[in-house]
Amino acid sequence: MPRIPARFAPFLSVTSDGGARLSVQELEQALPTAPAEEVTTLRNQALDVVADGSALEKLIGTTPATPSPGPISALRDHPATRDWLDGNVELTKTSPRELIQLVQRALMKIGAHHPDARNRPELLMLPWGADGSLGNATVAAINAALAIAGRTDLTVSAPTDLMSWEVAEVIDGLLATTPRILHPSLINVPPPSTPVVTPPPAPTQPDPVIWGRQMIPTSVTGLDGKWTNVLAKTDAEMPQWDTPSTLSPAARYLRNELEGIRNQSPAFQLQRVNSLVNGWLFASDASNYGVEDYWASPLEFMAKQRGDCEDYCMVKYAALKRLGFTEDQFKLLVVIEKSTGRAHAVLSVKMPDGEYILDNLNTSARKVEDVVDTAGQPRYHPLLAFARDGKWLFVPPA
Repeated sequence: MPRIPARFAPFLSVTSDGGARLSVQELEQALPTAPAEEVTTLRNQALDVVADGSALEKLIGTTPATPSPGPISALRDHPATRDWLDGNVELTKTSPRELIQLVQRALMKIGAHHPDARNRPELLMLPWGADGSLGNATVAAINAALAIAGRTDLTVSAPTDLMSWEVAEVIDGLLATTPRILHPSLINVPPPSTPVVTPPPAPTQPDPVIWGRQMIPTSVTGLDGKWTNVLAKTDAEMPQWDTPSTLSPAARYLRNELEGIRNQSPAFQLQRVNSLVNGWLFASDASNYGVEDYWASPLEFMAKQRGDCEDYCMVKYAALKRLGFTEDQFKLLVVIEKSTGRAHAVLSVKMPDGEYILDNLNTSARKVEDVVDTAGQPRYHPLLAFARDGKWLFVPPA
C-alpha cells in the first residue's frame, strides 16, 4: 500500500485503525507546498473523498488540469466491474488492478455520501485513494457495505476469499441509492446506468394579496421620482443621527427615545415607534413647503415637527432601521381611504407573525388583516407599493 509523504502527516485526520485520509481543507493547506508531480498523484488518489464539485474545482485550480477518474456511479458503467456483476469473474487478491480500483472507488463514494454509511469509517479506507491492491482495509469496507445492506451472510474473511456477483450486486445497489455528485466538466465521469430524474421545479409562489388586491411587480409608476428622491435623502441623513449636536430638538428627542427602547423586543419597538411619531402634528405639504405634494425626509419632518402621511412613513422607516430592522421588512403603500376617497400612505413592516401597518391615523400598529372599517371590510384600497428593491401595482386577483 503506498504511503503519503512524511511532510503531509500534520494534515492527516485519522478515521479508523486502518488508516487516515485528507479532508478537502487539509488538502488545500498541503498542496501549495508540494511539487507538481506529487500534487497530481495526491489529487488523483484523494479524488473519491472530495465532498462536492465546488471543492474539487478549487482543488484542481491549484494543480495541472489533467482529467482524473471521478467516483464510480454504477458497476455496470465499466467493463471490468460489469463482468464481475454478471458473474463472469470473481473478485480476489489476484484480480486485475483496474477492477480492484473501481471497487475501492465505489466503496469510498458509498462511505462519503450514502445516508446510511456516515458512521462507517471502514468505507473511507485507503486515505490516498484507490490503489488497486486488495488488502484488509478493502475487505473491511466490503463487509461494512454488506452490513448496511443487511447481507452479513456474504461477509468476507480475508483478501484471499473469492467474492462473487452477489457481493457485486450489494455494492451496485448501494451505489444506486447514493446521491449523485456533480463534478466540473473537465472530469470524465461516466453517466449512471439509470438516468437521474431531476425533480420538477418548486411551484412559484403567487403574488401576495393585500386588502383583496394582488401585488404584481412593475418597472414604472408615476411616483418613481418622489420615492427615489426621498429614499436617497433618508440614506444621506442616517449618519447624522449618530451626532446629536447636529439634530433639531425634536430629532434629538426621538433619538433618545429610540436608545431607551433599543433592548426591547421588536414587537414593542414597532408599537412604540408608531405611537411616538404619530405624536407630531399632521400638516399639508402646501402649508409646510408651498407645494401640493412634497415627500419630506425624516430630518426635514423633525425640523418642522409636522408633515403629511408619507412623511410619517419615512420617519418611522428611519427610526426602525436605527433599531436594527432590515430593508426587506419595509414597504411604503399608497392607498385610497374608502370612506373619504382620499389618497393616503402607510408603512408596511414584515414581522415573524405577519405584516403590520403603521398608520398616522392609528396609534397602534395593526396586522394588515385587522385594518378594517366598522363593517369589517378593508379600510383601504391599495394602489402602489415601494421598497428598496422593487415597485408593485395592486390589481384584482387573477
